[in-house]
Amino acid sequence: MTNRPRHFIWASGQLDNIGDSLLRRPYIEAVAPEKGDACVWTRDADAHFLSGMGLTENDRVERSYSRWYWAAAGAALRGKATIALNAGEVPVSRSGALRLASLTLLGGLARIRGGRLLWLGVGIPPTESLLSAPYKSAARIATHVWARDPDTQRLLVGSELVPDWAFSLGTPTDEWDASNRQLLVVSLRGDRNLPADDWLDWIRKQASDHELEIVTVSQVARDNERTAELATRLSGKLILFEGRDHAEHESVVRDVYGRSKFVVSDRLHGLIVAASEGAIPIGWVPTSKGKVRRHFDGAGMPWVGKYEGIPAPELPELVSAPTQEYLASSIGAARDRIASQAASLTLVR
Repeated sequence: MTNRPRHFIWASGQLDNIGDSLLRRPYIEAVAPEKGDACVWTRDADAHFLSGMGLTENDRVERSYSRWYWAAAGAALRGKATIALNAGEVPVSRSGALRLASLTLLGGLARIRGGRLLWLGVGIPPTESLLSAPYKSAARIATHVWARDPDTQRLLVGSELVPDWAFSLGTPTDEWDASNRQLLVVSLRGDRNLPADDWLDWIRKQASDHELEIVTVSQVARDNERTAELATRLSGKLILFEGRDHAEHESVVRDVYGRSKFVVSDRLHGLIVAASEGAIPIGWVPTSKGKVRRHFDGAGMPWVGKYEGIPAPELPELVSAPTQEYLASSIGAARDRIASQAASLTLVR
């Protein structure tokens, strides 16, 4: 490990959610491609969460914000340091506004000394709050800002629309196996009401029409109870998130999605991971609230969230072709966009 890392990355997330660890893995790699040159603030992340972020033993993990901040300030003063703000969803809040204000000062110092302030892959839920001012200020000071959905791009003036980091992961599209897709996966949040019986009937009909086996999957540990309930109601197989670290569970989930024709979910990264493994992502859940639509619109796949929040009687039949070919083209375009934008980043040497 270098004694004085140059890249200071804020990379905290929900500890029971593999989507939160895996999306930050390519972010960290893009910001600090030289192993051992990163200092990552992870808040209270445990070893299970860290396993999904691809860190090496030479990278410095810091759980104390104050220690991370002052180490970053020292590096900024020495010159050519990187300060990278958190990717993923960043809701507007009082505590968040205070943190963004302090990090904007830090990023400004880094830029004066020849470094950079990055904010790549951010999503901010739609808001009218005055507390959004520090978020906008951070974007104005930053060297590069990538918004992962159109609403965030409109809020953060000067940002570029780039698909979520998670699209860059997964199996190459030319290795997807269309002949081995015999599953229909359902993966729902546990903090919303269970969809009505007519929606469950719709799922059963889609599985029957396409001769698919139903599997319910949890990518987030707190969704386990809902996942088990769905397995019982739909007579499906069950995959829970328990007893595995993030890297292990991600591997299990990707294997299932690689054998699935459709994945129906209101979990954004459930759908993104599914799409990256060649399963057709469907965000047509009546209890969903627009998040899926915003982010897949930003990735050039508006059909994924087209019927998000629509009652079951209004949902159409699922169609696998030509959607499968369109999916491969769309995922390829999203990956190319992320790769080209990452290559264009101003490097700190």
